[in-house]
Amino acid sequence: MGLGALSVKTKIFKVDDSYIFSRYDFYIGFPILIFYSLLHTGFEKISNLPFLATNILNLLITVILVLLFAKIFKVKRGLTGILLVGSIYGNVAYMGIPINQLLFGQDGASYASIIVGIVSILALTIGIFSLEYFTDQRPNLKNILLDLVKNPIIIAVILGVLCSAYKLVLWSPIDDFLGLVTKSASPIALFAIGMFLVRKHALNNKGIIFTLCLVNLVVLPVVTYLIGHFMNFSGVPFKVSILEAAMPLAATNFVLAQKYKIGEEIVANAIIISTLVSIFTIGGLIFFIN
Repeated sequence: MGLGALSVKTKIFKVDDSYIFSRYDFYIGFPILIFYSLLHTGFEKISNLPFLATNILNLLITVILVLLFAKIFKVKRGLTGILLVGSIYGNVAYMGIPINQLLFGQDGASYASIIVGIVSILALTIGIFSLEYFTDQRPNLKNILLDLVKNPIIIAVILGVLCSAYKLVLWSPIDDFLGLVTKSASPIALFAIGMFLVRKHALNNKGIIFTLCLVNLVVLPVVTYLIGHFMNFSGVPFKVSILEAAMPLAATNFVLAQKYKIGEEIVANAIIISTLVSIFTIGGLIFFIN
């Protein structure tokens, strides 16, 4: 991340060049990393019921809490949609996978990959539906489902789970090639985030920005911990679940804000601030769970 920021400061790259790195990871790096990780993971790990339940319930409970907050504090309709999406769409891929891979190896990457699939599916259905609903548009379910089916990360999760279930073994040269590509995904993602952090935005709507950061960095991991503790859930999958829940806002939130033309500056600031603060909150959390 530091190198990415430095490359912009020294004018090797421009901030907008981060888009190229992000597109590589979105369409090539992370889909292959996710597929490869799930392929080499036993299906019994993927179908771990407490793991799946924890990582679905934590997002649904957070959605309910955000809706209650928006109603109590009378948040504007458009901003409510942004608040909902941002609260559940954390940077579980670009930051989550590298961190969990570093800490827990192949198991960490595999469990993180499953969470990426869960978050992507919920964010791209509930999230986009709420954005269209709260901006007084008529939600187009057909378009939402088409976007979901065409999403390369969702495709990678489905293929990875199926191949793991059927114990598919790839031809050695292909397996080696995919393994090489997986090693490129994480560093490129972190480099691109560093480039993006150099961008400056006017700091308005501090209350919404603070709420987005608070929900992502504190509320969601606490909810995840409580659910897992209640279900007697433990071990590496539990630790990965908590860390993934503590990730800052994903850059995709900004893309969605631009698409619906609402809260772009708010989301951009929340991404930058939550990412910078997460260096300390995630560091503290790693100390806590270990």
